[in-house]
This record gives sequence, structure tokens and C-alpha cells, in this order.
Amino acid sequence: MVKKIKMLFLSCLTIMLCISAIAVGTYALFSQEVTLTNHLQAANLGFKLERTYIEKTIGGVVQTPVDETANPTDFTNATTENIFGLTQNDYVVPTDSLTVTLKLTNTGNIAFKYWVKLDNFVGEQSFRDQLSIELLKEDGTAYDGGTETNPIIVQAGATALTFKVKVTFEDLITNNSVMNKSVSFDLVVSAVQLVDGK
Repeated sequence: MVKKIKMLFLSCLTIMLCISAIAVGTYALFSQEVTLTNHLQAANLGFKLERTYIEKTIGGVVQTPVDETANPTDFTNATTENIFGLTQNDYVVPTDSLTVTLKLTNTGNIAFKYWVKLDNFVGEQSFRDQLSIELLKEDGTAYDGGTETNPIIVQAGATALTFKVKVTFEDLITNNSVMNKSVSFDLVVSAVQLVDGK
């Protein structure tokens, strides 16, 4: 009898396995798959900075302006060339001024904001304190902006912007203290992409 129960149990188990295999084998869902290939490319923030004009008063004498509009000097990459066109033999006196006209072209494909500053001063601090910097529009009027906290905005695809940077040796009562002193500095043009138009 144990044999019969064992046989009956194995038969039931076999039948259940066959029914399960049939049920699972015929179970199917409708399906569809679509593959979408996407492409992302990062934007490029880039600008070209060129000097187009130099005006300077050196040693109290107004120098002949230099017009480089037809063949501008490229200052896009870091350089030790003096942007004001000064040589080692040029000396300034109080009231002298150095003005360069720069053309900034957006060579990238995104809008950015920029500002100009004098930085990395080396030399006599009292001399540095007697220098002023102005960021001017092409017509010579002051920009409302051009600082890190109030930058100038350049839209993507914009035509070149022209601006002037003017450094003046102020006429102060303390000028005598800087005779025979020197100072060097960097003119830094910084650009950062716009985020939400700011």
C-alpha cells in the first residue's frame, strides 16, 4: 500500500508540474521597446580681447595716439606685454593718464558677464594708492558697472563690445613720496557664464 501511495503522490506531482509548465509557457504580455539616442554638448564660454587704440600722457606730455583698429593686438592669452604700450624707459608723473581701447568679442556660444580690475600689485603700496582705474564706454562716458559686484552682460552671438580702460596717476599732496618708486600690476578681465540672466 505504501508503494501505491508513493506512486499516487508521484503521479500527482508529475501532473502538477506538467500543468505548471503549460501555464507558464503560455503566459505572455504584450510589450514594445523604443530606444531614443540623446546627445548633450557642453556650451563654450570664450572671448577674444584685442587692443585697438592707445592714448597716453607720459611725463606730462601728450603722446601721439596709436590706432591699431586695422591690425589689433591680441591680449586674449595671458602675457607680460604692457597693455598700455609702455617701455622700461617711460616714466609717469602726477596727472599722467594711460587709456587703452579694448574690443571684447564673444567667441563662445553662451551669454556671460564680465568685469575688469587691476590686480596682483607688486611694488610701492603708496604709489598704488595714487592710481585710479576707470572703465569707460567707447564715447568716454563712465560705465555703470564693470565690477565683480556689478558686471557687464554680453549676450551669446553678440557683436564685439568696445570699452576703454583708463589709469590715472592722481595729483595728490603725497605725490612726492613716490618719486623713483615703481609698481607693477595685472589688468584682469574676468568672465562668468550668466545663470538665469544674472
